[in-house]
Amino acid sequence: MLSEAQKEIQLRKPYLAGYFGQECAPFALKRAKNGEVVVELQQGGAVRDLSSAYNPGQQAARLLESLGPLRGSEILLILGAGNPELLNQVPGLLRENQICITVDAEAALGALLTRPEAGVTQYLLRPGCHLFCGPAMQPALRSYMEALPARRLSGLRVLRHRASIDLDPDFYRQTELAVRDILRSRMSDMLTRFEFEPVWLRNILINTRHLPASPSRHSLGPWQNCLAGTPGLLVAAGPSLRQSLPEIAELRKRAFVLACDTAFRPLAAAGILPHAVLTLDAQRHTLLPFLGSPGLEATLLFADLVTNPLVLRSVRARAVIFSTTARITHASDGSLRREATAGTAFAESIHGPLGALQSGGSVATSGFDLLRNLGCDPILLIGQDLAYTNRTIHSMGTHHTRRWLSTSNRTTALETTIERIVRKRETMDVEGLDGAPVLSDYVLSLYRHWFEVSLPSVSNRVVNLSAAGARIAGAEQLDACAILEELPVLSHDASAAFADALPLEAFEHEAALRLYADVRRSTGEKHAIAQAEALFERHGDLAVLGDRARVYLERNREKLGAQRAETLYARNLSQALSNLERGLRPYYEKKQQ
Repeated sequence: MLSEAQKEIQLRKPYLAGYFGQECAPFALKRAKNGEVVVELQQGGAVRDLSSAYNPGQQAARLLESLGPLRGSEILLILGAGNPELLNQVPGLLRENQICITVDAEAALGALLTRPEAGVTQYLLRPGCHLFCGPAMQPALRSYMEALPARRLSGLRVLRHRASIDLDPDFYRQTELAVRDILRSRMSDMLTRFEFEPVWLRNILINTRHLPASPSRHSLGPWQNCLAGTPGLLVAAGPSLRQSLPEIAELRKRAFVLACDTAFRPLAAAGILPHAVLTLDAQRHTLLPFLGSPGLEATLLFADLVTNPLVLRSVRARAVIFSTTARITHASDGSLRREATAGTAFAESIHGPLGALQSGGSVATSGFDLLRNLGCDPILLIGQDLAYTNRTIHSMGTHHTRRWLSTSNRTTALETTIERIVRKRETMDVEGLDGAPVLSDYVLSLYRHWFEVSLPSVSNRVVNLSAAGARIAGAEQLDACAILEELPVLSHDASAAFADALPLEAFEHEAALRLYADVRRSTGEKHAIAQAEALFERHGDLAVLGDRARVYLERNREKLGAQRAETLYARNLSQALSNLERGLRPYYEKKQQ
């Protein structure tokens, strides 16, 4: 029978309900000399207290004092829940909406602490305070961390309860590393968004011109599962790609070949024309993989709506299919959250649903999700080194290596240029395909982690055919020659399903013209804040233009002062709107005249 407190906890934090009524052994509660709660551990006939048996509250207070002052945007991570008085005192230390996460290696301790007599009900009921006990709760912890809004966070403070940590040091060490990695990834994602979101927004507003005013085959949605049962080969531009070109030529007869844009030039140079190419970078250099490469006019182009408009204007593909990128996360209550790129709502208000791909930050991760959406099975990966194989960054023949070759001379070889670039990056050794260490870096490890987290939820068979590189846990590893014997030659061209895909078109949309006119009227520093906020009310997607300044000011308002903060905010908004108007002008100015 649940107590009233447990019913309230279950209502606010459903994930804790799994602890109710569970066995607490070998842990039990007792009273300290001063009457406060102590957790005792009965192990091997011996009894051990996990906190002071005289004054656990004072012990907890001293531990909290060692943290120093906390900023409201910092996450407090408590490793070890062996002193309930520590959790009892934490709510008084935290600021409004501040997050505190307590982790313990023992699920039985979670069952004990969710009992009313443990005295931590205030902690469990407080918004932002969470308890994850036992290895089985690690996925829930990861999901919660990945769903946190990074704009509210500025760092991590760790408090270690030594008596708990000594029971399982490896668990706590790995947990802390995992939390730090997730937080670092979220902060990196936030900074990336701050830097590139205005560019993504501009590109989407421009590229919406290529979408008709109703759902069509220009978007990904109608092509869902159109390649059901057909093998799909994702070709990335890792250093080992060149070794795999003969096998790719043979696999083209047996699978639908999707090339990452960077891999298109090496494939074309080898006389291999992929069935499709995927591009999603918003920068102008995205055009470089296609320049001087024949055969694109016979190839299908999958393009994220943030793709640089110069690419769509210059590259003449047989047909173009647009999609968007959405980040799907699981909240701690199990619900799904979808975070779409700014501008997507505007595009879909004109065209209707576009179809979204999840991305781990690279073209290859989006390409994997694209093949999954198309229904390809098995999904084959090749050239997906995710490592600096032989201390090389990309396959020879990519636009990167061609550019570096142009800077080579008698005293500076190509290898020297590549070595300088590698040494500037945060490198580490990871497990290679052959079991030996191979050099990778932090960013490539994030991409590999995305694959490893995603693969368990995918029903498709996933086979890594890369000739070298890092091992991707969860992917079947085969030699490319072995898969050739397994897959039969297709009786038809793998791209036949896209026979009625449409070439690029241009449409005029009144909504887009009105948006540009509104942006144009709102530029200028005079009354910038009022004008911008009125603009954001009419066009919600544009609100991201002020996000960077808002977050900065929220974190530094006391230091800056109210007047200085308002001046900086107005200047930032004015600059952001002017940049957007300048970017849209070549595409919409003539239409306005």
